[in-house]
Amino acid sequence: MYFIYNDVSSEDLGIKVKKGGINNFSSPQRSYETVQVKGRNGDLMIDNGNYENFTLEIECYIDARNNDLNTMSTEIKKWLISDLGYKPLILSTDLNCYYEAICANKLDISEMVENFGECLIVFNCKPLKREMFGDNKVILTENSILYNNSLTSTPYIKAVGSGDITININNQKLILKGVEGYIEVDTELYNCFKGNVNQNNKMYSNFPVLEEGVNNISWEGNVTQLEILPRWVVL
Repeated sequence: MYFIYNDVSSEDLGIKVKKGGINNFSSPQRSYETVQVKGRNGDLMIDNGNYENFTLEIECYIDARNNDLNTMSTEIKKWLISDLGYKPLILSTDLNCYYEAICANKLDISEMVENFGECLIVFNCKPLKREMFGDNKVILTENSILYNNSLTSTPYIKAVGSGDITININNQKLILKGVEGYIEVDTELYNCFKGNVNQNNKMYSNFPVLEEGVNNISWEGNVTQLEILPRWVVL
């Protein structure tokens, strides 16, 4: 078993995952609040409409028989914690999906015997896994249907065109005005931009999502094509 973090495999750094160390079949926890109501038995549950981050722990051995354990430890720490930010984490038990994860904990590597160490690597993960093919770009040049087999997703959308544009996704409307050449919308980051230039002042609607099931996509205005990264997610 192995894992890939930020496009680097644990195997390439001499890390051996203990048996069962990356079997993660638990579901993410729904975010909610409880409120006590006077005169009512039991708490009132308030759904916050999202899931919470979770911690994934991976127990590992480090095989440094062909190298120096101290040198390898430095390389492993540099790989995991030198650049703080969410990176893709792929587990060999599920190569079709990945987590967005951060390794931000103190990394202690202890030597068991000469040139053979062990450590616990802890990742803080966003709750929903992303399907690999959800990062494949979909290019639409006419009204189309995208079918979502998974949970509600927050896509990236690039509209190539000009002037005032309205993009329809089922009953949702993405209203954009004064587009020049193209405009980009990231519905996960709640941001509208063109390259490195902020374009939020050209957006006159909410950020749409791709709902579970059928998504009918159409548009109004001068649009040459839509580029969509669906970002399909699963529990």
